[in-house]
Amino acid sequence: MIENRVADVKLKFSLNDVIELLKHNMLIHVTDYNKAHEVYMGDLFDKLKDACEDVGIGKEVTITHNFGLQVPLNKEESYKELINLFEMSAKTGTLEIELTLYEADGIFNDNWEWLKASKAINASYSSRA
Repeated sequence: MIENRVADVKLKFSLNDVIELLKHNMLIHVTDYNKAHEVYMGDLFDKLKDACEDVGIGKEVTITHNFGLQVPLNKEESYKELINLFEMSAKTGTLEIELTLYEADGIFNDNWEWLKASKAINASYSSRA
């Protein structure tokens, strides 16, 4: 199977380029998270205000955790862990790094399994910022 052979391919990249790209991707993520968090807080405030108004006119109100809103996810620490790992390698004088296609996809396309949920949740808010 060609898929199995492609999965075993390793490519060499400049370690400094990898570090800089991870920092760039982290900055984009944090910016999107901050926008998402701001919209989320506005939505949360609106739901709380509506609930208080309903209580004020005698309506029965059921309050759920976060009013059922998904909380934006900040994965900045995950980026920092990767960056620190690669920076420690750079301090030893390493100039190049070998990456699998999966790892290269994560770095160059910002396509990490641990990032997918936060991208979806954060985009649902930041698109309204």
